[in-house]
Amino acid sequence: MKNKKIIFSVVIILLFLFVIFPLFIGMILGPEILDVSTDTNIITTDEIKSEPTSNIISENISETTSEIITEKVYTKEDFIELDKNIIELKKQADEYIVSIATIGVTLENSNPSVGELSNYQSQLKDLKKGLNDITLNSSKIQNKYSDEYILNLQLIVSIGRNMADNLIKYIDKKEIKYITNANSEANKLSNYFKQFENERNNFFLNNGFSQDEIPSM
Repeated sequence: MKNKKIIFSVVIILLFLFVIFPLFIGMILGPEILDVSTDTNIITTDEIKSEPTSNIISENISETTSEIITEKVYTKEDFIELDKNIIELKKQADEYIVSIATIGVTLENSNPSVGELSNYQSQLKDLKKGLNDITLNSSKIQNKYSDEYILNLQLIVSIGRNMADNLIKYIDKKEIKYITNANSEANKLSNYFKQFENERNNFFLNNGFSQDEIPSM
C-alpha cells in the first residue's frame, strides 16, 4: 500500500514537470512567442504598395516627358528663309496662271481643231494639278507667323484653278459662258496680287523687321 502511494506521488510529480508545467509556461509566454514569429512574416500595406507606386510614377514622368514638344524659336534668318519659300511658290503659281490665261485667249479668239482642243485640255489638267501641288506645299510650311501671308497665296492659286476648270468645261461643252467665267476670275487677280504684297510686308513687320529690313522680292 505504501509502495502504491509512492508510485502515485512520483506519477503526479512527473505529470507536473512534463505536462502541467509546460502548459502553464506556454499559456504565459505563448502570445509573445506568436507575435515574434508572425511579425517576421507580416508584409505591410505600405511595403506592398511602395514598388508598384514608384514604377507608376516613373512611367508617368517618362510618358509626360516624351510628349513635350518644344516650339521652335524663329530668328530673322528663319523668317527670311520662310519668305523665300513662299515667294518661290508664288512664282510657280504665276507661271501656271499665265499659261492658263494664254490658253484662254487662244480658245476665245481662234477656232482650234479637235486635236488642238484635246491638247489644250490635257495642258489645263496638268496646270491645275500643278496649282493643287502648290496649295499642298504651302500648307506644309504654314504656321502662326505666316498664316495670312500663305492664305493669300492660296487664294491666288484658287483663282487659277477656277480659270482652268472653266476652260476645260468650255472645251467639253462649247458654251461661251465658261470663257466669260474664266475671264471674270482672271480680273480678280490684280487685287489679290496687291494684297499679297501687303501681307508679305505685314509678315515681316509683325515679326520684328523694320521697313528698311524687308528684303526685296
